[in-house]
Amino acid sequence: MSELELLPTGWVLGTIEDSGEYINGFAFKPEHRSETGLPIIRIQNLTDENKPIHLTDIEVDDVYKVTDGDILVSWSATLDAFIWRRGMALVNQHIFKVVPETRLIEKKLLFYWLKIAIEDLQKTEHLHGSTMKHINRGPFMAHKLPFPPKPEQTKILEKLEELLSDLDNGIAELKAAKTKLKQYRQSL
Repeated sequence: MSELELLPTGWVLGTIEDSGEYINGFAFKPEHRSETGLPIIRIQNLTDENKPIHLTDIEVDDVYKVTDGDILVSWSATLDAFIWRRGMALVNQHIFKVVPETRLIEKKLLFYWLKIAIEDLQKTEHLHGSTMKHINRGPFMAHKLPFPPKPEQTKILEKLEELLSDLDNGIAELKAAKTKLKQYRQSL
Protein backbone atom coordinates (compact mmCIF):
# COMPACT_ATOMS: atom_id res chain seq x y z
CA MET A 1 0.00 0.00 0.00
CA SER A 2 1.39 3.43 -0.96
CA GLU A 3 1.72 6.38 1.42
CA LEU A 4 -1.07 8.16 -0.47
CA GLU A 5 -3.46 5.27 0.12
CA LEU A 6 -2.88 5.53 3.87
CA LEU A 7 -3.94 9.19 4.01
CA PRO A 8 -7.52 10.14 4.82
CA THR A 9 -9.69 11.30 1.93
CA GLY A 10 -8.83 14.83 0.83
CA TRP A 11 -5.37 14.83 2.37
CA VAL A 12 -2.30 15.17 0.13
CA LEU A 13 1.26 14.10 0.70
CA GLY A 14 3.93 16.72 0.12
CA THR A 15 7.32 17.70 1.46
CA ILE A 16 8.67 20.23 3.91
CA GLU A 17 9.79 22.23 0.89
CA ASP A 18 6.15 22.47 -0.24
CA SER A 19 5.15 23.93 3.15
CA GLY A 20 6.95 27.25 2.72
CA GLU A 21 10.21 29.09 2.29
CA TYR A 22 13.12 28.12 4.56
CA ILE A 23 15.66 30.92 4.85
CA ASN A 24 18.99 30.08 6.47
CA GLY A 25 20.16 32.80 8.82
CA PHE A 26 22.90 35.31 8.17
CA ALA A 27 26.49 34.30 9.04
CA PHE A 28 27.17 36.90 11.73
CA LYS A 29 30.79 37.20 12.81
CA PRO A 30 32.11 38.37 16.22
CA GLU A 31 33.12 41.70 14.68
CA HIS A 32 29.46 42.32 13.73
CA ARG A 33 28.50 42.61 17.41
CA SER A 34 27.87 46.01 18.93
CA GLU A 35 26.41 47.66 22.02
CA THR A 36 23.24 48.71 20.16
CA GLY A 37 21.05 47.44 17.37
CA LEU A 38 18.92 44.37 16.82
CA PRO A 39 19.36 41.09 18.71
CA ILE A 40 21.04 38.22 16.85
CA ILE A 41 19.12 34.99 17.49
CA ARG A 42 21.52 32.14 18.16
CA ILE A 43 20.49 28.56 18.88
CA GLN A 44 21.20 29.01 22.59
CA ASN A 45 18.71 31.91 22.64
CA LEU A 46 16.03 29.54 21.39
CA THR A 47 16.74 26.87 23.98
CA ASP A 48 17.39 29.11 27.01
CA GLU A 49 15.87 32.59 27.36
CA ASN A 50 18.45 33.40 30.07
CA LYS A 51 21.39 33.19 27.64
CA PRO A 52 22.80 36.57 26.64
CA ILE A 53 21.73 37.98 23.31
CA HIS A 54 24.31 39.69 21.14
CA LEU A 55 23.32 42.87 19.31
CA THR A 56 24.34 44.18 15.93
CA ASP A 57 23.83 47.41 14.05
CA ILE A 58 25.01 46.15 10.67
CA GLU A 59 22.50 46.31 7.84
CA VAL A 60 21.32 42.95 6.54
CA ASP A 61 18.62 41.99 4.07
CA ASP A 62 15.06 42.03 5.45
CA VAL A 63 14.75 38.26 4.85
CA TYR A 64 16.85 37.76 8.02
CA LYS A 65 14.51 39.84 10.18
CA VAL A 66 12.26 37.95 12.58
CA THR A 67 9.32 39.14 14.62
CA ASP A 68 7.02 37.66 17.26
CA GLY A 69 5.19 34.58 16.06
CA ASP A 70 7.74 33.59 13.41
CA ILE A 71 8.67 29.92 13.19
CA LEU A 72 12.37 29.15 13.52
CA VAL A 73 14.01 25.75 12.94
CA SER A 74 17.37 24.96 14.47
CA TRP A 75 18.94 22.41 12.15
CA SER A 76 22.30 22.14 13.93
CA ALA A 77 23.24 21.24 17.53
CA THR A 78 19.75 21.42 19.07
CA LEU A 79 17.36 20.14 16.40
CA ASP A 80 13.89 21.55 16.95
CA ALA A 81 11.22 24.04 15.87
CA PHE A 82 10.49 27.16 17.91
CA ILE A 83 8.11 30.13 17.93
CA TRP A 84 9.97 33.43 18.42
CA ARG A 85 8.34 35.67 21.07
CA ARG A 86 10.99 38.26 21.97
CA GLY A 87 10.46 41.08 19.48
CA MET A 88 12.24 42.15 16.32
CA ALA A 89 15.54 40.32 15.84
CA LEU A 90 17.88 38.86 13.22
CA VAL A 91 18.27 35.16 12.56
CA ASN A 92 21.76 33.68 12.70
CA GLN A 93 23.16 30.84 10.59
CA HIS A 94 22.14 27.24 11.41
CA ILE A 95 18.59 28.47 11.96
CA PHE A 96 15.90 28.52 9.29
CA LYS A 97 13.35 31.32 9.33
CA VAL A 98 10.17 29.69 8.06
CA VAL A 99 7.76 31.61 5.83
CA PRO A 100 4.76 29.25 5.63
CA GLU A 101 2.82 28.65 2.44
CA THR A 102 -0.48 29.53 4.13
CA ARG A 103 -2.53 28.57 1.10
CA LEU A 104 -1.46 24.99 1.84
CA ILE A 105 -1.01 24.82 5.61
CA GLU A 106 -1.91 26.85 8.68
CA LYS A 107 1.13 28.38 10.37
CA LYS A 108 0.46 26.82 13.79
CA LEU A 109 -0.11 23.38 12.31
CA LEU A 110 3.11 23.65 10.33
CA PHE A 111 4.94 24.36 13.59
CA TYR A 112 3.67 21.09 15.11
CA TRP A 113 4.27 19.15 11.88
CA LEU A 114 7.87 20.42 11.82
CA LYS A 115 8.48 19.27 15.40
CA ILE A 116 7.29 15.78 14.42
CA ALA A 117 9.33 15.79 11.20
CA ILE A 118 12.51 16.79 13.05
CA GLU A 119 11.95 14.02 15.58
CA ASP A 120 11.47 11.54 12.72
CA LEU A 121 14.60 12.76 10.91
CA GLN A 122 16.70 12.30 14.03
CA LYS A 123 15.98 8.57 13.85
CA THR A 124 17.33 8.25 10.30
CA GLU A 125 20.63 8.15 8.48
CA HIS A 126 20.12 11.86 7.67
CA LEU A 127 21.36 12.91 11.11
CA HIS A 128 25.07 13.78 10.84
CA GLY A 129 27.90 14.74 13.15
CA SER A 130 29.40 13.15 16.22
CA THR A 131 29.58 16.14 18.56
CA MET A 132 27.33 18.70 16.87
CA LYS A 133 24.38 16.94 15.26
CA HIS A 134 22.81 18.46 12.17
CA ILE A 135 20.43 17.66 9.34
CA ASN A 136 21.43 18.56 5.79
CA ARG A 137 19.06 20.84 3.89
CA GLY A 138 18.30 18.33 1.08
CA PRO A 139 16.94 15.49 3.25
CA PHE A 140 15.17 18.00 5.50
CA MET A 141 13.38 19.69 2.60
CA ALA A 142 12.50 16.31 1.02
CA HIS A 143 10.95 14.91 4.21
CA LYS A 144 7.30 13.97 3.65
CA LEU A 145 4.45 15.88 5.30
CA PRO A 146 0.71 15.26 5.15
CA PHE A 147 -1.46 18.24 4.22
CA PRO A 148 -5.08 17.97 5.37
CA PRO A 149 -7.84 20.10 3.82
CA LYS A 150 -8.05 23.56 5.44
CA PRO A 151 -11.26 22.87 7.45
CA GLU A 152 -9.65 19.75 8.90
CA GLN A 153 -6.52 21.69 9.78
CA THR A 154 -8.66 24.03 11.89
CA LYS A 155 -10.25 21.07 13.72
CA ILE A 156 -6.85 19.44 14.31
CA LEU A 157 -5.45 22.68 15.72
CA GLU A 158 -8.44 23.24 18.01
CA LYS A 159 -8.16 19.72 19.45
CA LEU A 160 -4.38 19.91 19.74
CA GLU A 161 -4.51 23.24 21.57
CA GLU A 162 -7.21 21.88 23.89
CA LEU A 163 -5.06 18.85 24.74
CA LEU A 164 -1.91 20.95 25.19
CA SER A 165 -3.82 23.32 27.47
CA ASP A 166 -4.98 20.34 29.56
CA LEU A 167 -1.39 19.13 29.70
CA ASP A 168 -0.14 22.57 30.82
CA ASN A 169 -2.81 22.67 33.52
CA GLY A 170 -1.84 19.18 34.68
CA ILE A 171 1.82 20.18 34.90
CA ALA A 172 0.91 23.30 36.91
CA GLU A 173 -1.18 21.17 39.30
CA LEU A 174 1.66 18.68 39.65
CA LYS A 175 4.12 21.46 40.50
CA ALA A 176 1.70 22.89 43.09
CA ALA A 177 1.25 19.44 44.66
CA LYS A 178 5.02 18.97 44.74
CA THR A 179 5.39 22.30 46.58
CA LYS A 180 2.69 21.34 49.09
CA LEU A 181 4.31 17.95 49.66
CA LYS A 182 7.63 19.66 50.38
CA GLN A 183 5.89 21.97 52.86
CA TYR A 184 4.15 19.03 54.58
CA ARG A 185 7.45 17.16 54.89
CA GLN A 186 9.11 20.21 56.45
CA SER A 187 6.28 20.65 58.94
CA LEU A 188 6.54 16.99 60.03
